[in-house]
Amino acid sequence: MREETRLHAPWTMRRLLVPIAAIVVTLLLACIALFVLFNLWFGVAWIESSTISTESVTVVSITPQP
Repeated sequence: MREETRLHAPWTMRRLLVPIAAIVVTLLLACIALFVLFNLWFGVAWIESSTISTESVTVVSITPQP
């Protein structure tokens, strides 16, 4: 019986390890994808906001009349 449990234990460990590893890899890939999308979105938004703010500053400095 002891030999059976010894042989059976690693097999169950392997059977559990495969789905756990798949879940971990999936989560890692999802986090990387979200991080990249987040950086792209906010990078573009930051660039647009910086160009808009400089334009609005120049427009504001030109338009005021006494």
